[in-house]
Amino acid sequence: MAKKRTETGGRKMPTVAEEPGLKLVRLELPPDVQLQFRVEAAKEGLSMAAMARRLVENWVKQRKVGGK
Repeated sequence: MAKKRTETGGRKMPTVAEEPGLKLVRLELPPDVQLQFRVEAAKEGLSMAAMARRLVENWVKQRKVGGK
């Protein structure tokens, strides 16, 4: 899947921040859940990507501790 790009100030920029060493994972949500997720992430001062990363990292950590 090609990265989306947007124009800002006459130059093209990726629509998502690229961080070295991260892999892109696509997630599809129903519109109402996506809106609630966006609002809750914003309340924490995080992007949806950062919030999703935090949630997945915590879930994986808990699974390792629980031995599942």
